[in-house]
Amino acid sequence: MNLDYARTIPMRDILNKIGLRPAAENHEYSFFRSPFNPPWAVASLKVDHGHNSWSDTPTDNKGGPFELVQAWLIHQGFKSAEDDVLHWLRFNIGYPSLVTLFGLTDETEAGNYTLLSKIALQEGALIRYAMRQGIGRKQAGEMFHQVHVRNSVTRNEYRALGFRNEDGGFALYSPHVTGMTSPVAVSFIRGRVHKPEGVNVFKTIFDYRAVVRSRSDTPFDQDSIILHDFACADDAATYIRAYGYRQLYSWFDCSERGTRATEAFDWLCATEPGLTHRTMSVDL
Repeated sequence: MNLDYARTIPMRDILNKIGLRPAAENHEYSFFRSPFNPPWAVASLKVDHGHNSWSDTPTDNKGGPFELVQAWLIHQGFKSAEDDVLHWLRFNIGYPSLVTLFGLTDETEAGNYTLLSKIALQEGALIRYAMRQGIGRKQAGEMFHQVHVRNSVTRNEYRALGFRNEDGGFALYSPHVTGMTSPVAVSFIRGRVHKPEGVNVFKTIFDYRAVVRSRSDTPFDQDSIILHDFACADDAATYIRAYGYRQLYSWFDCSERGTRATEAFDWLCATEPGLTHRTMSVDL
């Protein structure tokens, strides 16, 4: 979290987190009992919703969200440098959902599939499907399981390529099935450099492989995250925030949802200190 984003956090969210509820309010202002005065103090802390600011006349304190948390930490006897305040906000308030903020809801039946069995890839139709995506027979066997799944809603059963995610579920790829078995999560591919400064974000494993193939099959030095569905953007954000990356490369198509996903990761980068965003192309 950076200072610019911290100043946009609604004052009410911070006051609620430290256990305060408004004693009186209207459309423009709310009044709270001051956290800097004894419990019997009057509701002297005034919040201006329009300016997202506050003032507490008896203690002569005022400011925005950052100053409120800083003053509260000082009052509690805790460290209150800028990093301490941002740390408190990051772990106590956090961020809004990228999926909700940018409308990245499921486009697939993500999570609607139950895993019945998994074996080594051997079905010819699935191998040919992988090969049509530019993945050779041997490599497909190394990358994918052959999974047998049931749609939890329709009860129909399918075989598909299964790519394991970080939580033990599978992303499903076949001509007839696109979705995931629970738990739904991203897949993380380590780069060749230990703790690299960059991270690549792809929607599908096929997008990732297409770009690696265009590099003469040279893997990335940077880490890579495979979303499998844009609705996994929040899961990806947990790997990116506060890790220390300096550059994020997003490899999305120009569809409506791809454009919204690009905007979502642009916003994410704008809230992280020192993290810049570069949009790439999967149209190779």
